[in-house]
Amino acid sequence: MTRMKNKKLKPQNLTPKQLAEEKDLMQFCHDAALRVFQMLDREEAEAGLPDLYSHRLPRQRGRKKNSMSSVPSVVKKKRHEEMSDELPDGWACADFFDFCVLQRGYDLPLALVKSGPYPVMSSAGVVAHHAEFKARSPGVVTGRSGSIGRVFFVESDYWPHNTALFVKDFKGNDPKYVYFFLRGFDITKYSASTAVPTLNRNNLRDVTVNVPPLGEQRRIVAKLETVLGKVDASQQRLAKIPVVLKRFRQSVLAAACSGCLTADWREANPGVETLNQTGHGQTPDNFELPNSWGWLLSAHAFDFVTSGSRGWARYYADDGPRFLRVGNLDHDSIQLDLRSIQHVRPPDNAEGKRTRVQLGDLLVSVTADVGMVALVETDIGEAYINQHVALGRPNGNMDRRYLAYFLSAKNGGQHQFRNLQRGATKVGLGLEDIKNVWIARPPLPEQQEIVRRVEGLFALADQLEMRLAPQQA
Repeated sequence: MTRMKNKKLKPQNLTPKQLAEEKDLMQFCHDAALRVFQMLDREEAEAGLPDLYSHRLPRQRGRKKNSMSSVPSVVKKKRHEEMSDELPDGWACADFFDFCVLQRGYDLPLALVKSGPYPVMSSAGVVAHHAEFKARSPGVVTGRSGSIGRVFFVESDYWPHNTALFVKDFKGNDPKYVYFFLRGFDITKYSASTAVPTLNRNNLRDVTVNVPPLGEQRRIVAKLETVLGKVDASQQRLAKIPVVLKRFRQSVLAAACSGCLTADWREANPGVETLNQTGHGQTPDNFELPNSWGWLLSAHAFDFVTSGSRGWARYYADDGPRFLRVGNLDHDSIQLDLRSIQHVRPPDNAEGKRTRVQLGDLLVSVTADVGMVALVETDIGEAYINQHVALGRPNGNMDRRYLAYFLSAKNGGQHQFRNLQRGATKVGLGLEDIKNVWIARPPLPEQQEIVRRVEGLFALADQLEMRLAPQQA
């Protein structure tokens, strides 16, 4: 058995290196959630996109009112008196087709595509590369049929597909500005209401567009590319947050199950009982126990261990008792996932009663995705387990939630499950394996304190995931 030699865990008796490591880990566990929240706030601020398509843009100084000297010439056809008084100096109001001309793409069955360098642009983007092109770069393409609303900027010569519309004539406007304009323009409301959404470009003839001078178009493009570059970078960092949170939760469990999370609690409660080892055999050596903790073999933590029976497919039903399977467990939580449930009509015999789940039972996946843990914390009604899930019924020697968290921790149960897996062709655990996991057992009050702290930190991570979910939708 590996145990710290001192009778009491006193930080002042640790080496400077051990003190630094313990301090760093404690600081991480308590502050990581706050740091992640601050990071998200920063990302959201960086991702703020100004409304550059507003009709009420501020006037710019130093220009004559309604000056049209630098507006593309074709836009000047719109009469001066039709221009909005709310437009900034130099802007003009034009018909959509005086701003840009959209044309339907060209038919090209995929069977006739000849491999080449030119992208074939459909309503969904690049679908192939062809040996010929129909439009010169730069190009702007949007959906005409099927998928409407997406806009693509093409930097090479290309073949616009018949499911798309492409800008045939930019009318002297900056192509990249036209691209950004169409991205912000709700073109979908001009599509026909059919089973397959279809956009008729003629529906845009009566649409008017506010057009800035060419120089200002280029400045807007430069600003948008800068801002959208930050948005893309922010989105990439936001996309990593689920991985960060997963590591955060595992770090919390690792600290909890090794005693680091509650080192300050033990210092403040020096009178707690000291536990001895319960069970025979070689205990894990991947971390040291605090002096007041003891190893307990899992056979002494459960009154009953079993797994489900094979051949229950013949009892499947559309309703009735729940039939819990590996898919109802999760590596990242000790809660049952009941979103997808199979129902059964179990046999009325001892075999059926043996695999029935009770409140407080602990479930472990023993084949396929091995080592997932769930605690039956609420009354889920009549339920049974299949052959890929083991059931352990805690006997009250330990806090059930602490036991579940320890078995879920990478340095706790997961480390031992990996060492216990057997089978040359099929990885899995047996019921004896479930009984032979060593549990790092703190005194009961400290188990309860560990659960309280773990769940407080997990709650912060859950709040962060809820804030993040709308941005990932």
